[in-house]
Amino acid sequence: WKLVLQALGTRVDWWRASRTWFVSQGLKYIPGSVVYVAGRVYMAHGEGVGGMGAAVGFALECLLALATALLVFVAVLPFGLGSNLPLPLILAPLPVLAGVVVSLPLALRWAAARSPGKGIMPIGYGPLVLLSAFYVLTWFPAGLAAYLAFRSLGQPFPLGFGQVLGIYPRSWAAGFGAFFAPGGLGVRDGMRIVLMSGLIPL
Repeated sequence: WKLVLQALGTRVDWWRASRTWFVSQGLKYIPGSVVYVAGRVYMAHGEGVGGMGAAVGFALECLLALATALLVFVAVLPFGLGSNLPLPLILAPLPVLAGVVVSLPLALRWAAARSPGKGIMPIGYGPLVLLSAFYVLTWFPAGLAAYLAFRSLGQPFPLGFGQVLGIYPRSWAAGFGAFFAPGGLGVRDGMRIVLMSGLIPL
């Protein structure tokens, strides 16, 4: 969150950015996405971030998380995951990835041009690549946590870390797109079951 705001031209210290991010994360489990979005923007505004800058930063954060989640999923497909999945599940992320890559810099330039002096700087592909690399790295500890959680259930777990690393972000991306489900609950878990059913005998 701090790095996203910094890329947009607004500097916030680590403590304030972390507090805003962690507290607002709990709001996404309230039904409807309005409270989550409004809570983040409101808290950021209290830390000196302009409302428009906070809203654009929030949208950028969500799109980067979504794009890198799908990118990690696609990247690990050759390592024991893709051969057991239905083709639609493999192909579905590709147009989403392409759309984000093409449209995101254009949308940010448009937002900066329409909101001069409101804490929004146009971002080119260079900074976006750096931010994306950071988000890719964040999926590794998240995938490792999911893998260790499965291993802790007390029964033999047949999947390797690489397979879980692909399944976890793909499931998160499915839940992210389900705006009707608080925090993606149900949809995210259902996608995880679908992905794992081809690898684990039921």
